[in-house]
Amino acid sequence: MQNLGQLDWPHETNIAISLRQGRLLLDVDLPAIEDMPISHWTADHRKLLLVQKPLSKQKIAFCYVDHVCSLILRLIGHSMATSTAIKTVAVSAYTQRKISSGQADDDYVATVEISRTAWEQIDRRAMDEIDPQNLLRRHGACIETNGRGILLVQQPLQ
Repeated sequence: MQNLGQLDWPHETNIAISLRQGRLLLDVDLPAIEDMPISHWTADHRKLLLVQKPLSKQKIAFCYVDHVCSLILRLIGHSMATSTAIKTVAVSAYTQRKISSGQADDDYVATVEISRTAWEQIDRRAMDEIDPQNLLRRHGACIETNGRGILLVQQPLQ
């Protein structure tokens, strides 16, 4: 279990861990959407320059959803690899934001629970071909966005 706390993340990511009867419950404090890049670089081949271009708020939101799903998938994979005694991994992920009350609240934005049996059916040799968001949704994840790509509030797993 200590291996989960030692994973390197691009932004601060805190994880509370609870193990009961083969079920590992991870309560994940996600980085804020404000920690996501706000621009990208493109090449101007005529001038031989790199040009910085801003990302739209919607594109940043979509990148954030991808980041959240990839982070959750990584946690599930490392958890399953930690011990065969873990039969199920349940993840509830939250972030601090002000969109529902004007004050910083912990909003749960993603939840998923996956069994070892389901995990073992995934062809992990082809991980570079798998979309993390679709994989998690296929296994019952609650990850919903509004029309602007902003993650909606979910009920945390117990």
